[in-house]
Amino acid sequence: MHKAKGLEFKVVFVVALVADKFPVRGRKHSLELPDDLLKEELPVGDSHLEEERRLFYVAMTRARQELYLTSALDYGGKRQRKISQFVLEAVDVPKADISLIKRAAKEQIELFAPLDVMLPVKKRLAENEKLFLSFYQIDDYLTCPLKYKYVHVLRVPLLPNHQIVYGAALHQAVQAYNLAKLNCQRFSEKDLIGVLLNNWSSEGFISRQHEDERLARAKVALKRFYQGQKKSARKN
Repeated sequence: MHKAKGLEFKVVFVVALVADKFPVRGRKHSLELPDDLLKEELPVGDSHLEEERRLFYVAMTRARQELYLTSALDYGGKRQRKISQFVLEAVDVPKADISLIKRAAKEQIELFAPLDVMLPVKKRLAENEKLFLSFYQIDDYLTCPLKYKYVHVLRVPLLPNHQIVYGAALHQAVQAYNLAKLNCQRFSEKDLIGVLLNNWSSEGFISRQHEDERLARAKVALKRFYQGQKKSARKN
C-alpha cells in the first residue's frame, strides 16, 4: 500500500481487513526516545492507529471505479477474527452484519444456487439389477443423507481438505506395498516413501509449515509400518 501512493487502478481489492491484521497491532520501539529530546510536538492519541488509518485511506482512494473490501472469520488460528474497525468506519455502520455468515449451509446454497440447475434424472433399478456402493458412499449416507445427495448425486465440488490428502496418500502407499508383497516383488522403504510423495498434494493445507509437519508425520507413520511388516511373519 505504501508503494501504491500516487497510482490509480480501475479495480482495487483490499484484503485481510480484520483486527490485528489491518490495523496491525502496534509495537513499542526497542529504544524509547525521551520526550525532552523531541523537537516536534507529539500527536495526541494513538499515533500508530492514526498512521494505519491514513494508509487505509490511501488504499481505498487508489480505486477509480470499483473498490472491494474483504475479510474472513478464519485465517487458520484458534479464534474467529473480527472485521477491521476501518471497514466499519468506511461504510458508517456501528458493527458488522454477520447474519449472512450465520446462515445454515442449506440456506447458503439455496441463496446462491442458479435457478436453471438441472438435477439428474432419477433412475429406478431393474428387478434383478445390482446397486454397487463404495464404503464412502455408505458412510456419507449414514452420516447425512443430504450430504450423500450433494456429493454423489448432485456432485457439488468440494474444497480440497488436508485430511483427505493425508489419508489418501498414505492409503496409496500402503496399497502399493501390499500389492508388491502379494506378487512377491521387492518393495523397499524408499519405494514406500516414493509412492507417498507421488500421491501427495499441497492443496488444502493451512500453510507451508502445516504441510511440512503433516508430510513429516506421514513419513514417520510409513516407516513404522514398514518396520512392523518386516518383523511380521505374515506373507500376505
